[in-house]
Amino acid sequence: MKYRLYDKYGETKVRNFLSGSHDLDGTPKKKNWRPNYSVLLTTLENSNNISQDESLALKTIETDGNQGMHDLDEITDSLETEANIKLVYAYSRKLTVSLYKSIHKNVPEELNDAYNGNVNADVLEEHFDFGEVLEAADNFNNRNQYILISPPNDKNTSVDLKSSLARIPWSFILDFDPKTKGQYGLFTAFGAAKDSRVVPLVIDQYENHVSLPISTSGGRLNWLFANGLSESVGTSCSDFRSWNKRRYGKFIKDALRRFMTDSTNEYYIVCLNVEDRYLKDIIHSLTDIEEVQADLVHFIFVSTDEDYLADVSEEAVEYSFNSASFKMSANEFILGVEETMSCASSIPLSSVIVPSRASGKLDCIDISSIVSILKDGGLDVVHASIGATAPDDLRPSDTFFRGEDIRWFEISQEVEATRKILDILKNKVRDRMQLRQSSKFQLYHDAGAGGTTLSRRLAYDLRKEYPVVLLTKYIKGVTEDKLHLFYTQVKTPVLAIVEASKVNITTVDALVRNCNSNKARFLFVIVERHNKKVRFTEQQNNIHLSDTMADSDEKNRFVHKVNLYAKNKSDMAEWDVNHH
Repeated sequence: MKYRLYDKYGETKVRNFLSGSHDLDGTPKKKNWRPNYSVLLTTLENSNNISQDESLALKTIETDGNQGMHDLDEITDSLETEANIKLVYAYSRKLTVSLYKSIHKNVPEELNDAYNGNVNADVLEEHFDFGEVLEAADNFNNRNQYILISPPNDKNTSVDLKSSLARIPWSFILDFDPKTKGQYGLFTAFGAAKDSRVVPLVIDQYENHVSLPISTSGGRLNWLFANGLSESVGTSCSDFRSWNKRRYGKFIKDALRRFMTDSTNEYYIVCLNVEDRYLKDIIHSLTDIEEVQADLVHFIFVSTDEDYLADVSEEAVEYSFNSASFKMSANEFILGVEETMSCASSIPLSSVIVPSRASGKLDCIDISSIVSILKDGGLDVVHASIGATAPDDLRPSDTFFRGEDIRWFEISQEVEATRKILDILKNKVRDRMQLRQSSKFQLYHDAGAGGTTLSRRLAYDLRKEYPVVLLTKYIKGVTEDKLHLFYTQVKTPVLAIVEASKVNITTVDALVRNCNSNKARFLFVIVERHNKKVRFTEQQNNIHLSDTMADSDEKNRFVHKVNLYAKNKSDMAEWDVNHH
């Protein structure tokens, strides 16, 4: 059915229709859905691009087959009779013959053998549940960082199939295909050219000593062209020797070093049949990066070559990295993703996606329908795609360095200098989020130390681990109701950031009591300007951000950011004297 639709409407329109984001006429859907078998069949019949015999065959398969096969929302305990099975089998074979005839090809021998009952026992033995891959990859949970290493292009894999890879929450892609922006490329399949979340990384930046704009926060996708681009003359290499001479290995190492900075993150690296010499070079690069802890790195190797899998897996284990190998083709891997994972790539940026346990397990939901209601009670939701897009006139500017509050787009671009205390703060908050009741945590900061900015960074970095809101005001009775509404939607502990200048601590204490009485779990992080030094006995519930830089590294990071974004640097010398 999909093939007939492609023939009628073209690949782009059909791909968007199948993902549930648009109608076939290009109209965006207000609510995401995925067409089931019945919808596809009706659509195909309305298109007048299907014969009467094919229509009859498809209807018979729908009627006599198990409904759970055609509709993921259909739950049935009914069993097919032998007559049903034979009928479906016969019409399935007729459709197969019809399809191959329409593309002027013979039915492959393997399919004929299957229909004739000649099943290859070796194939059955090699088949396994894709759940093994999901288990090795921690179910592609967005609390982790996922890196894809993709091979040179394979024209046998359609753009439609490749687009299914976008369902995985990648943070970094090492793309070895110089033609990735072409008709069959991964970059094209992801629609990356028009996606403002994508951060392109090219060898010219490294060779010209330009600071790589690596993003380490969620919501962005670093896309490194690991063997150049065919449209950029002289950037792609035909063999490993010339690739190495062009210093691609050092380029990748520098990029990964800038990316893998969080000592608490788990990094999962999926390798889709990349040639072993290139892959081993990347593995060696990781061993030279001091910030990378081997036990937090997980390699997932995918190939049909058993010797290759044994070789690269042994290389990873030798350097104490975690390793899992799967004998399967790239196509089989992508099909596994398509069949088992929801279509995250089809979620429009206008959606308000937050973590949730509404289904009984950690998942994500769209709460766009209640965002304005929550805002009426003073709750601003920090959602998955916040800061990912911006109006044309909104660029990282020097307004933040002249004293204005940082904007979400600037947070996503990492305009501010990372504070050394950030990892400590995140770990303390994660610990507090495990409590089985609502509580508060206080972030004290000196005047001008950047407490507001630090709290925004905290909210942004944790927004995919927990539902996060900013409490911007308090309206008696209303705010309590909106907090309760939000919690009933997400059904998992919520992180709430509160500016003490907008909602006082006495009010927060009352909110904590109210949430506990309603069995709603919130952690209120109160951001308060105060020169109070936190005593050791209080450090579990409080933290203090000083105006003084923690060390020379923190100072250098700040100076670097000012040099990148500030227009007027005349005050830098004075700042250096006052903060050294």
